[in-house]
Amino acid sequence: MRVLHWLNTYLPDAGGIQTWCSELLPALIDRGHEVLLLTSQHSRTPLPSQLWQGRVEVRRVDLLHALFDRDPGGILRARTETARVIDE
Repeated sequence: MRVLHWLNTYLPDAGGIQTWCSELLPALIDRGHEVLLLTSQHSRTPLPSQLWQGRVEVRRVDLLHALFDRDPGGILRARTETARVIDE
């Protein structure tokens, strides 16, 4: 099964859901699932838009910054990128 897990923030932003997912997603992979985590750009330091954290593929879209900044162009770009990731 292909699993898309979508979080507002992910590691290195630490919190309960981020920690839980850092344990859940590898367990899903161990059970044969294909896992992709979609999240926002890091709040302080931009990270690559696509990277692997352990065995989990992480894609970052700059949606939160665009929403907080009320940037219509940024929101549209983030929406387009998010739709592209989901379509894959």
